Parts: sequence; structure tokens; C-alpha cells
Amino acid sequence: MITVKRKKFFLNFQDVYFAKDSEKVTIDKRTDIAIFVQASDKIVGAKEFHTQIIDLNKSEEELFRDIHEHDRNKINKGIKKKCFTVKINDSPSFEDIKAFQNFFKVFAEKRGIKDCNIGRINSLIKSNALVMCSAQDCDGKILCYHVYAVDEKRARLLYSTSKYIFGNDSKYRNHIGIANRYLHWCEIKYFKGKGFSVYDLGGISKDKNDDHLMNINRFKKGFGGREIVEYNKYKGISLLGRILVWILRKNA
Repeated sequence: MITVKRKKFFLNFQDVYFAKDSEKVTIDKRTDIAIFVQASDKIVGAKEFHTQIIDLNKSEEELFRDIHEHDRNKINKGIKKKCFTVKINDSPSFEDIKAFQNFFKVFAEKRGIKDCNIGRINSLIKSNALVMCSAQDCDGKILCYHVYAVDEKRARLLYSTSKYIFGNDSKYRNHIGIANRYLHWCEIKYFKGKGFSVYDLGGISKDKNDDHLMNINRFKKGFGGREIVEYNKYKGISLLGRILVWILRKNA
């Protein structure tokens, strides 16, 4: 479990990741709003969160065999090409974070999605709970980034971004696709080697009307594992926090 305290504007937040029993979590009395992220127990008023997890207690051979043949082939190409350099950083610097933030900003604008939550990233770094990974080409240019929130046993993908959407030809996009899958495989091996037991691919969408999200689902499921249900919740602690959470629920 990860417990992170952070401040935004005039509010005090306490983020609690991967709680097994949310009722037993100690909340600081100065907290306005507690945010439970992927709690195991079904909290009253919480929203379901579906995600794809991989059991890292399996052998490396089993893990590779569980990956879909199409994705295994791309990983093997990444291994044989020997043109990717993978960097796994469990103590990223300010410069590392800035480089990722700039990379993600361009990606987010192209995709039409929200920018990365830099406050969340910084709070995780302060708690030694963030790992940043990247794959570079032979010229040292970064092709993709993956950012994880980690506790003692779980590595949970928070952000995944690549240059895939900037490719104008199928050859380049295929090159980025190989790099992205190869990076995931290197990370799986890294976290397994560090004694982690769960590799969490960061969410499965249930919106079947969104083709883009369905394609992301297929990509994640291509690495094997199983889908589970966990629970997210905003919980007001102070009077102000309770009022704000009530307003959020009413307008949801």
C-alpha cells in the first residue's frame, strides 16, 4: 500500500493506493479529502475500477508464453534488433521528470487528453513510490515512456506515451510498436527480479463504444494475465472536504 499526502490549492489530500482493508487505513486528521485508488474491498459509494494484472510469481518462461503470439513476435524482434536501449529509473531527478512532462505534453495535445498530473508524480517521488522507464533508439532519441506507482509488491502503470501517433508510415509505427512491447517485457522482468508479485497494466475500459479504448484493452490483454475489479473513492474527511465530495457526486 502507498499513502501519499499532498496539497492542492488550499486543500489537503491523502492518496491511498492498493488498500486491502480501507477501514483500517489511518487518515491524517488534517486531511480534507482522502482518495482511495484501487482498494481491494468494496467501499460504500465507490466506483468499480477494472484492470489487467499479471502474476509475477510465475517463471519467466511462463510469463513469456502467456503473451499473445503477435506480441511475442514483436518482443523477439526487439531483442534481435539490438537497437533499443532501455532505462529503468527508480529515483528520477527533476530533469528526468521535466523531460517526461514535455514528452507527454506533446502526446496529450495530439491525443486530445489531459496532461500528466505533475503534483501526483512529485508526491509519489517523495514517497519513493515512482519508477520511470524509457526506450531509446540507436541515436539516443526516446521513443516511449512508461511511469509506474509502486509499493512493496505491485507495479501499477500510471502513464504510457510513445511516438507511435506521430508516425506517417507503417514501417515507423511498427518500429515504435516493437519498442513499446519490448519495453513492457523488460519491465516485467525487472519488477519480477526485484521481488514484485503484481504487474498492473493500469486499467481496462468498459466503454465498448470507444474503438480507441478497446484497442488499448486488446494491447494490454496481449501480455496475458487476468482482469480484476477494484474500487476508487473520494472520501470527505473535514467539513469542507465532505461538502466538496458531495458536490462532486451530485454533478457526476
